[in-house]
Amino acid sequence: MKTGFRNVIRDFSIILSAVYLVLITVMSLSPFLRIEEFKISHWNWKAIDAKEIKALPFWDSGYKRMGNSYTDVSYIYQPDKTLYRKTESEALKRYYPFWNRQDRDVLINEFSKAVSEKIEKKDFVVFYNTENQEKSKLFLSTDLFCFQGSLFYNFITSLVMMILVILGLVSAIVLFSKRTTLK
Repeated sequence: MKTGFRNVIRDFSIILSAVYLVLITVMSLSPFLRIEEFKISHWNWKAIDAKEIKALPFWDSGYKRMGNSYTDVSYIYQPDKTLYRKTESEALKRYYPFWNRQDRDVLINEFSKAVSEKIEKKDFVVFYNTENQEKSKLFLSTDLFCFQGSLFYNFITSLVMMILVILGLVSAIVLFSKRTTLK
């Protein structure tokens, strides 16, 4: 068993990296935890009710894939007598895998309905900075778990696509080489 300083540092770095990756993955999957982390790291920000909120859903066509839905949200809040109008860019995202064959317009409509329901149910939180009231942050989802809206989901579906492409290429090479050896 090696106990040199380099080995201890290497082992610590590996463990720290693994813990960091797990934390980032969990934070990516949970809007609720992102909100809680924001509350802790921005202790001087307070929650406030939005006076008006409007969502603008968009579609982003990905390279060689169906695409992704996201929404920009404009909202108005009033901490004192002054009204502030802000826009939260990409407040909610939904990633679609390449194998999803639903029509793009259907997916956009479903996403728009989901966003509208969140707004109607007031399933969002707006925070503002008490020291600088012009600064604010909107979280459009307070769900405990949102797999399709996380970068982890996007990573997994992209990884599956790469594995399928590699398997397809390998099987094509194997089949081609067998055909040429049989002739």
